[in-house]
Amino acid sequence: MNVNLRVVILSSFVLILLALMIFRSCSRPPQKGKVVYQNHCASCHGNEGEGFRNLIPPLTDSNYLDANQDNFACIVGYGMDQEVIVNGTSYTQPMAGIEQLTPTQIANVANYVYGRWSTTKKKFTPKEIETLLGNCQ
Repeated sequence: MNVNLRVVILSSFVLILLALMIFRSCSRPPQKGKVVYQNHCASCHGNEGEGFRNLIPPLTDSNYLDANQDNFACIVGYGMDQEVIVNGTSYTQPMAGIEQLTPTQIANVANYVYGRWSTTKKKFTPKEIETLLGNCQ
C-alpha cells in the first residue's frame, strides 16, 4: 500500500473520531445538568420542578425563574434567605447555596432548568456563569 494512501486513510480515521467525540460532548450537557439537578436540587424542588407545598417554590412555569435569569448562578452558588413570590405565592424558606459546584456545573444545571421549565429557554455558558458569580452581592 502506498505511503500517501496510508496517511490519507489514517487522517480520515482520526478526523472521524474527532468529529464523533465533539458530537458526543455537545449532546451531553443537558444530561450533565439533569444529573446535577437530581443530585443537588430535586430533593427540595422536586423531580419535575414542582416545588413542595408552600415551603419550596416551583421551577415549573415560574415567573420568578424567568425574571431572575441573571441571579440564578448566585442563588445556586450562594443560596438566598429572603422572601420570594413565585406565581403569586410567598416563600420564606431559606435556600442553602451549593458552593462546591463549578461554573460549568452551574451552567449545566441552569441550561437543564431553563430548557425544561422556563418560558425563556435561556442558554448559559460556563464563562457567563463565572461572570455572574463574580457579581454576586
